[in-house]
Amino acid sequence: MQVERRKNLRARVFLPVQVISSARKGFKPKLVLATCRNLGIGGALCLLNEPIGVGCLVKFIIHLPNRKVEGDAIVSRCETSVETGWYRIALCFNDLPIESTKEIDNFVREASAKA
Repeated sequence: MQVERRKNLRARVFLPVQVISSARKGFKPKLVLATCRNLGIGGALCLLNEPIGVGCLVKFIIHLPNRKVEGDAIVSRCETSVETGWYRIALCFNDLPIESTKEIDNFVREASAKA
């Protein structure tokens, strides 16, 4: 049995996400469509078809059922998924508004109760 040592509760999910990379010198912001596979109030694990550099600041929109949550995050990990060949991007939420935190927390608790 594997013991999870996470600070916050997370749920395995399958949710659409929009990730918008921040503008940098010489680069325009870029919208990337993704799938959220793991969600908690501290962050999310998303699958994308292209990499985003570790340390990059991004904006995200996670489409929960009947509502959406928006905010800023920092990419804390980017690795290739062996199963799919896509990129697994770990997002660490940055100063998430309290309402967004509550929305995610409620969703995660509901999803975990059903699992």
